[in-house]
Amino acid sequence: GATVTVGVGQAFTANAFATTPGASINSVQFVAGGLNVGSAVTVAPYQVTWTPAAPNSSVALTAIATDSNNISTTSTAVNVKVNETPTVTIASPLSGASFGVNTAQTITALVGPTPSFIASVQFFANGAPLGAVTTPTVPNGSTYAVAWTPTTASAYNLTAVVTNALGTTATSAAV
Repeated sequence: GATVTVGVGQAFTANAFATTPGASINSVQFVAGGLNVGSAVTVAPYQVTWTPAAPNSSVALTAIATDSNNISTTSTAVNVKVNETPTVTIASPLSGASFGVNTAQTITALVGPTPSFIASVQFFANGAPLGAVTTPTVPNGSTYAVAWTPTTASAYNLTAVVTNALGTTATSAAV
């Protein structure tokens, strides 16, 4: 079946086209994850506007058409992915911090709003990759870290890019 991706709190309209030979359509009920979405629609066009509530989820949306002979047919499911844009902030080091050449540093980033839905955090110094991390420092936590040892004396712009499980990314402000 098809896949539709919507943002958290974003309403969208689902449409169904229903016909049956030798009878008329009495109603079309839209169902998401086993729960009715609104009331059954009894007049064409068969559509419902729905705002999925669960962020970072995936739910099967179907339409059940019932005809005048009380025969029901369920459509092929459409996979609705509810995407919440992640956030990321460099927590350490602080902006303007200084440290010595060849001295190991730990760069940490805080992610949100749903840490359990994060796929990876990539760290960069002046745009050069320092490493990618797929596991938080604490299980189900919001802190990710990478070790880095600067090899030349310079000012560095450190950034992090977070990617959620649906592939949506966000980039931190540079420190």
